[in-house]
Amino acid sequence: MKTIENLYYGNINPCENMTRDNENYKDLLSLYSRNQEKLLSTLTEEQKERYEKIHDCADELCSELEKQSFINGFRLGVQLVTESFCEE
Repeated sequence: MKTIENLYYGNINPCENMTRDNENYKDLLSLYSRNQEKLLSTLTEEQKERYEKIHDCADELCSELEKQSFINGFRLGVQLVTESFCEE
């Protein structure tokens, strides 16, 4: 199966490989989780609901940024390959 077919069928997920071996990411995620737990333990139910809304919005923003970064990186890669074949 060709790469483009694997990508279409979901056999390739570029986001999976970004964090697997990234120790800095793992450390930051752990720090984030600890601080989130501490904060949530101090909030009222109304404040927790507001926090969840903010958190959901931040997740959507990150997802949109990741998507756009993937698109931009893919376009740049295609441009580089195209130029390498069209170079005199």
